[in-house]
Amino acid sequence: MEVTHYDDAWYDGFLQAARERGGDLMVSLGMRPVESSREHAIVDMALSPANSQPGGLFSAGAVMSLADACAAWLCVQAATPEGKSITMYPVCVQVSANLLRNASSGRARATSTFLQQGRTLMVVDTTVVDDADRELARVTTTHVLRAIPPSRPRPLH
Repeated sequence: MEVTHYDDAWYDGFLQAARERGGDLMVSLGMRPVESSREHAIVDMALSPANSQPGGLFSAGAVMSLADACAAWLCVQAATPEGKSITMYPVCVQVSANLLRNASSGRARATSTFLQQGRTLMVVDTTVVDDADRELARVTTTHVLRAIPPSRPRPLH
């Protein structure tokens, strides 16, 4: 299993590409891909004003967005041949989330793995933990792969 680790230079390019597209939810909420393979993905999100509620905890919507982004990242990895541009993108069509606790500092880390991996339908299990490895959320998402118009493919790395 080949694992890709995303370093600072890669992340700088990711940020630049997002700015050129006019924005990106992952960037807006402070998410950062950590590593991925065709079997798993890990994405971090540091607590910040952009993703917290007035009480200083992670927003439930931000935690769910982190889980969805991580799951989508995994689906893209699995659906894109090595060294090729992205031509298919996962659209979330169902989500089931259990928010178990919250955190008032540090990072939330999402780890996604497949429950079912088909050619056009993927079901992903995502666990979100805090810095102390306490489970914040367990999220199951179902994604349908949709073609990106040929004029819009983006490189994966």
